[in-house]
Amino acid sequence: MVSKLLRLKYQPQTFQFAKLHFSEKVQQAMTVIKEKGYAHVTEIDIKDFFPSFTEEALMKSLPLPKEAIRQIVLAKSASWGPHPLYIQYGHISSPPGIPQGSASSAAVADWCIANMPLETLKGTVVINHADNFFALSASPECDQSASKALSSGIAGLPGGDFHGKTVQATTAKQGFQMLGCWVYMEKGGSLEADPTDANVKAFRKHTYRQRQRVYGRLTAANKAQSEKLRVLGLQDYLRFESMCYGWLQAFAFCGILVDCIKDHYEFELNQLRYTFKITETELKPLKDQSTDIPVEWYSGS
Repeated sequence: MVSKLLRLKYQPQTFQFAKLHFSEKVQQAMTVIKEKGYAHVTEIDIKDFFPSFTEEALMKSLPLPKEAIRQIVLAKSASWGPHPLYIQYGHISSPPGIPQGSASSAAVADWCIANMPLETLKGTVVINHADNFFALSASPECDQSASKALSSGIAGLPGGDFHGKTVQATTAKQGFQMLGCWVYMEKGGSLEADPTDANVKAFRKHTYRQRQRVYGRLTAANKAQSEKLRVLGLQDYLRFESMCYGWLQAFAFCGILVDCIKDHYEFELNQLRYTFKITETELKPLKDQSTDIPVEWYSGS
């Protein structure tokens, strides 16, 4: 409810590309480089974004009832256990900032970025995703101006005390990382992209665990002759299928490497269907919201 109310209070800035999936933002960046020639790339990250929100600043600027800010956004009424990350603060009733991953944190973060005081930039296109800003510029001078403007804009964000950190400053010719992709220029001059090794590793880790879950449940269902276990196993299969095709579709623009990964997972999916005699007729009525897994995770490392 808080997230819905908050999203009525602001309009996303154009550089947020709010309607684009993260992989579509990579494609947007590639289009800018190809069509405009903005090949100087700088990535600036908001250092410790969520811990940098403060109660005082949120109370002044967040357009929500004060008690909702305290109890829902800041989660002051939550019971917090000890965590090594916060030992340095001694005894605290709650971690600093707002809890990352809570029901309202993404909406608060979007509101914060939407109110960024960013000056008009010439010769630069900015693409934002979460707390990462990618500046694509026409020249080193434009790139330098964009970096200064972004650092200043980050410092002026409402709701806390924020600071920018330059993660990379490079060119398309040298290659750069963006949201789980390595974007680079081939010797012939064409711009290409591959999923990073860390991204592929994270994908394989997620899918391996899900495949093991499918295999275990359907094996147990066969041994116990349990219809209930089979239904659970088939729904796990649908989640596995959704994870595979969701990731493959998101990174389909990356080319040959993704084609090889697609072949591997299509083989695994078909092998499970053959081993456990899974049919589309059996699967169709079991599809629901829980079996549709959105691709919201990746590793940009």
